[in-house]
Amino acid sequence: MSAELIIRLARPSENDSIHSLVQVIADETFADLFAPSQVPIGEANWFSTWLAISGEEIVGVIMTREEWVSDLWVRRDSRGTG
Repeated sequence: MSAELIIRLARPSENDSIHSLVQVIADETFADLFAPSQVPIGEANWFSTWLAISGEEIVGVIMTREEWVSDLWVRRDSRGTG
């Protein structure tokens, strides 16, 4: 049985972890479009994001603009799990 998925706002103490996770996902997804360096993802300011938490781990990051989802980042091993 998989862990329950919790959706909640990010905490300030999670900013660096969120940035690292999004960087890994961006590099996996878009590496072929960029030179060998990391894919540019902008500043590390994730204070207004929503997180998908499974167990104790961040498995997804959701950014919203008004009522719209503007960015959705899901860890590879959590994709397709519902």
